[in-house]
Amino acid sequence: MLRYLGRQVHPRVARLGDGYCGEPVIGTFLGAELPGRYVDPGALAADWDVIIICGAKAGPARGVRAEWAPILDAYVRDDGKGLLAVLDYSQDAAAMNAITAPAGFAFDVIDLGYANMNVDLSCVPDMPP
Repeated sequence: MLRYLGRQVHPRVARLGDGYCGEPVIGTFLGAELPGRYVDPGALAADWDVIIICGAKAGPARGVRAEWAPILDAYVRDDGKGLLAVLDYSQDAAAMNAITAPAGFAFDVIDLGYANMNVDLSCVPDMPP
């Protein structure tokens, strides 16, 4: 997929945001914040062929920022570079959706209910309430 997004056999890949996008860890981590030198999409395109936005724990306090949307939109639209948006285990997709909106898609946070359970711990006499 990175070859496709980067339009070459060995694309220069950077990660931005939360930092963890799953295994294996791919690319160079730029940081939780977009470095100041990359507010110019052309500078970002000169150094990187693919940006992976890591939103594993996206939201107001960590990682992905809606303010990156116009920069990343120009990076893809004007410079022809690749963007991979990764969002998981999140309660707030608004910032990631601001970034992906120009491409016409949005993340929808849903509760699959897989962690709902009742546990009987009566067999553990010293279990605190």
